Amino acid sequence: MNANHIPLIWCDDSSEHGVLRGHIARANPLCNEHANGSDVLAIFQGASGYISPSWYATKAETHKVVPTYNYTALHAHGRLMIKDDTDWLLALLNDLTDKHELLLKTPWSVSDAPTEYIQQMMKVIIGIEISIHSLQGK
Repeated sequence: MNANHIPLIWCDDSSEHGVLRGHIARANPLCNEHANGSDVLAIFQGASGYISPSWYATKAETHKVVPTYNYTALHAHGRLMIKDDTDWLLALLNDLTDKHELLLKTPWSVSDAPTEYIQQMMKVIIGIEISIHSLQGK
């Protein structure tokens, strides 16, 4: 079993839960360990924090309190597809960049880099897409 930290974006493909898209290095073992169609799990972690017993009103009344930990997470179960297609990958890179640069005063665009350089960088990465078949909130 192997775990990977991969930035993914959610895309609406008109299916019930949508798809997750991202890219990894071609050298990443994920390319070899999972054939197209393998079941995978993507975990997204949200806010979390320690809850002290001192914060409960019942502490002063009964002292029957213990600490806890609150967290939020989403588990997305799906089917992995490797996308070894230059046009698909370039569209993904544009989408990823545009989403992350959106709020910057002077957003960077993939087209700001020399075309040859982007093509060279794309040779060492490969696209992935996860068709989500179930979501579980934690």
